[in-house]
Amino acid sequence: MLQCWEEAGDAIDKGLAVPGEGENKDLLKLQTLLAERVRKARVARQKREKRRAERVSRVKEVWKHCRDNTIKLGRVTLVTSVGDHDDEAGDDAEESRWHQHHPHTGELPSVVTTTGDWSWPCLFVYPSHSQSDFVKNFGESEMLAMRMAQMYPEMDVGQETAMPWDYNNEFQCSNLAVYFEINVSNTDPNDVVHPDSVELLRDQGSTMKFYESSRALKGDEGPEMTNVVLAVERKRLHQQRKAWKKKHGSLWAKPDPVDVVRVHPGMILGDILRDPRMVVANVSDCECSISFFFLPSSLTMALSH
Repeated sequence: MLQCWEEAGDAIDKGLAVPGEGENKDLLKLQTLLAERVRKARVARQKREKRRAERVSRVKEVWKHCRDNTIKLGRVTLVTSVGDHDDEAGDDAEESRWHQHHPHTGELPSVVTTTGDWSWPCLFVYPSHSQSDFVKNFGESEMLAMRMAQMYPEMDVGQETAMPWDYNNEFQCSNLAVYFEINVSNTDPNDVVHPDSVELLRDQGSTMKFYESSRALKGDEGPEMTNVVLAVERKRLHQQRKAWKKKHGSLWAKPDPVDVVRVHPGMILGDILRDPRMVVANVSDCECSISFFFLPSSLTMALSH
């Protein structure tokens, strides 16, 4: 449907203005139908604008909190190719096999009204078992060890943990090491970023644009807006690829794997977020969540040797 309401209304009015057609039942029926369609479209638009205003307000609030508390946010590429059929040969074809390394949750941090404490969505990842848990609300004043004690309680001899995939009963609070990834190692704004890497969000405007683009690509703003954002993001990806190849010669010349930082369980979430090496970089669905990686201590010691 073209939804050209004004043109349709003009056509109906001209038809009714023809001598002898003022009481034309078909035209009057179309006029009533058009009025109802216009009313529904207006209500739908008002709802969309209200939701957009609420999202904008929330993202602004999140950005202000992060700015005031030196918490860094990041973004990754939202598309996988520069066209419907990515026919660029060689390195670009390999890069198009892009994997969503940063899992999305669809949640934004928020303020707990009763305490004034900020609460963040967190993802607990267990790479040794290819498993994960999602914690919707993790307060900045909460100690990591308290969450670990709830989720991975100590077991008596002969007892088994609650996780069916934990065959060796290793996931007990005192037996786990926790890490987060250093997603951005170089904060130089002039540095060239590989399309697979995390890019630091440096101001409120770019943060707002990123989250709104992520939302539009889901289709929430209609197919027209999705196509516009898709074109913009593909152009951005093409420019990133071009800049990286100009500097490094090939997209095969990827950055070194990101390093990790071991987290002391006695730390509170707020202190972890304020670590200068931490960049919250989970994307899609307008979300902003933190990933922690848990490994059994035995495996951690084996890796260190």
